[in-house]
Amino acid sequence: MRLSLQSLRGVLGGTVCYFAIRGAVADAALGPTVGILPGGLPLPTALGGALAVLGTLAGGVHLSALVGSAAVIAIIGALDSLLGAAAIDAASETRHRANRELVAQGLGNLASALFGGVAIALSPAQAISGWRAGGRTRTASYVSSAVLLALMLGGAHVLAHLPIAVLAGIMLVVAWNLIDTWTRSLVRRLVARIGDRTAWSSAAVVVLVAGLMVTVGFVVAVIAGVFLSMALFIAAMNRSLVRSVCDGAARPSRRIYGPEEAERLAAGRSRIKVVELEGALFFGSTERLSAKIESLAKAADYVVLDCGA
Repeated sequence: MRLSLQSLRGVLGGTVCYFAIRGAVADAALGPTVGILPGGLPLPTALGGALAVLGTLAGGVHLSALVGSAAVIAIIGALDSLLGAAAIDAASETRHRANRELVAQGLGNLASALFGGVAIALSPAQAISGWRAGGRTRTASYVSSAVLLALMLGGAHVLAHLPIAVLAGIMLVVAWNLIDTWTRSLVRRLVARIGDRTAWSSAAVVVLVAGLMVTVGFVVAVIAGVFLSMALFIAAMNRSLVRSVCDGAARPSRRIYGPEEAERLAAGRSRIKVVELEGALFFGSTERLSAKIESLAKAADYVVLDCGA
């Protein structure tokens, strides 16, 4: 709720400042306002045209082009929605139902097309912003839809006076709040100069995906990010899991022994090998680790694996 109130105060305060400056300085370059928006809702007049198009396609005219375009839009929209739902789950610690989301999106796009609308997909920006503003139930969606409908039907003249500069500022704040905590912590590590090679690689993936999303599109950016992450993962798995190897003398026990016991243990500490590990341990890297441990076991009585790293 705090974020929504801050956004509302920002819109009102920015609008007041916009018109105050414009009144004081007539030629101030503050940018335009939104302007008059079309009021009301379109009628479902596209149904007759859709039936006519289907009748024409029955004869095979443009059928392949329509089917191909529809398939591409459906696949991209489904992937976009599922990825957006996964982002919402990560931010709100919830779980979505994929089939329900896709069926609802399909029915909504069918209804929108009858009114002349275009195909849409799930937007995680709106959902995450609503969640962080305090919306925790379906009532938040109903209220936001009702307010949007009321603005479209009777608030067009009010929206016409909103400065675009103020709306741009609100969008920048919303975009900043959408950055996940993992990326924020990654940036803090790099600024503090404690980032290792993995941190710099992850930062490169973030920058690349963000750049492709702005210049090319969402789906291309996600695909490129997935393949680049897979390549970095494979490269990381080819590195050794062993960070360091030392004997028991370098990592002695913290227990205090008597003089005789300490003397006997000092002779045996060289036969203890402590292996400090780092990285992901899974079936693709266990074979090399096993070979390393077997080679150490030839000159040791005990091998201790330190997985704390």
